[in-house]
Amino acid sequence: MSIEDARESAVEHLSALLERDVVSVAEFNALVARVLASSSGDEVALVLAEAPAAVPAVVSADDVLVIENEEGVVKEAPSRLSAAGTELRNGRGVMKIDFRWAEIEGDEVDLDLENGRGVMKIVLPAGASVRVVEQRIAGGVFKNAARRQPPDPGLPTIRLHVTNGGGVLKVSQARYRRGRRRGL
Repeated sequence: MSIEDARESAVEHLSALLERDVVSVAEFNALVARVLASSSGDEVALVLAEAPAAVPAVVSADDVLVIENEEGVVKEAPSRLSAAGTELRNGRGVMKIDFRWAEIEGDEVDLDLENGRGVMKIVLPAGASVRVVEQRIAGGVFKNAARRQPPDPGLPTIRLHVTNGGGVLKVSQARYRRGRRRGL
């Protein structure tokens, strides 16, 4: 990548942060000035490393929970898996979503995982049955480390719809921890 391309890409990224109110206008101007003054791709990378991480776009339309990340790092612990559906979309960034303590609304919920060339790590609640009902893999790695168990009428079911366009996507499930006996 040429220095001009690196600068252009960095300014686009900083503009997205400004649009999402992650940086103020003054911070944006200072970061863009440093990017434009950079003489190498490494200097551009250093400026971007100092910029705040992107805040994920969280949309709730018709009670569908949507978390999007085009690039950057997103770590979230949503409080619910919506009965209307939950969608996680990751472009080229890193997305770590922990549903370990999330409330599961309903007997069955759909969880749509869409990963481009980024890295997604999803942790699902322990008290649920997990099934992959749809899987579109165009490359990359998809690892389903959720416990495979037959559907239990007493447990809610999380139905996974997985699309991976060349990145790394890992799904795991929290485990119940047994307490240790301690002597007095």
